[in-house]
Amino acid sequence: MTRLTLKKTRDTFDAMRDFQKKLSQQIQLTQRPIAVFDLDGTLFDVTWRTIEIMKRFAAEPTSKDRYHSEFALLRNISHENFKYSLEQNLNELGITRHSERGASFIREAQDYWFKHFFTDEGVLWDRAYAGASACVHWFVNQGVRIVYLSGRDVPNMSRGTLTALERDGFPHKGDRISLVLKPDFHMDDLLFKKQSMEIIKSEGGVVATFDNEPANVQMFLNEFPEAWSVHYQSAFAKHLELSGPKFIGVNTWTELGF
Repeated sequence: MTRLTLKKTRDTFDAMRDFQKKLSQQIQLTQRPIAVFDLDGTLFDVTWRTIEIMKRFAAEPTSKDRYHSEFALLRNISHENFKYSLEQNLNELGITRHSERGASFIREAQDYWFKHFFTDEGVLWDRAYAGASACVHWFVNQGVRIVYLSGRDVPNMSRGTLTALERDGFPHKGDRISLVLKPDFHMDDLLFKKQSMEIIKSEGGVVATFDNEPANVQMFLNEFPEAWSVHYQSAFAKHLELSGPKFIGVNTWTELGF
C-alpha cells in the first residue's frame, strides 16, 4: 500500500487537534457551506471487497481443479499491507506472469474481480473506516451540506451504495445530503469529478474536501483554494507531491479528532 508522509504546513496545527475549531470558524464565515467526501478508499475500506471476491473466486468449481496450487496461495490473501492493484497482491503471494500458468491465473482472477467489484453486491463487502461516519455527522451538525462525490456509477452501484451508507451510520437522507455518482460506468473518474465542480460551486461554498486519490486532491486544491483539502492516505493509483496552505495528509480519521 502506497502511503505519503503526514504533511504539515505553516497554517496547519500540531497533531491536528485544532482542526475542528478551525473548520467551525470557516463554516461560520461561509454562506451555504459544503463538504465533499469521496467514498472508495476514503470513507470505505474497499480492500475487503477484493478479499471477498477472491475468496469466492477460489471457491469456483470450474477453476478449482485447474489452479489447485494457486488457490492454496490465494487463501493467504489478507487485509494487512494490502496493495492497490489485484495483481500486486497476487505477486506478493508468489503468483506472477513469469510462467504461462501464472499469467493465465492472473487474467482469470482479474476478469472475475472486474465482474464483481463494480456492483451493488460488491460494495456491501466494504467496511467503513473508524471515525469516518463521526466526521460526516460532525459536518451535518455544523449545518454543512454533504456531497458524496464518487466514481461509482448509478446503474450498477447506487443501490448498494445507499444501503452501505445507511448500514454504517452515515447521513444519507434529506435535502442537505447529495450522492453524486457517474451516470455511466465507462466515464473516466477524474473527468467526472472535474465536470462536477461547477455544479458543486453553484450550490454554495466548499469548506472541506476528502479524497484518497492524489490527482483528485490536487484538483480540489486548484478548484477550492480556500477549502481544507484532506488526503486520506489509503491505497491510491498514482503518487503526486501535494502541498498547499490548507492541505492535510492523514492516515486515520482519528488524526482529525473524529
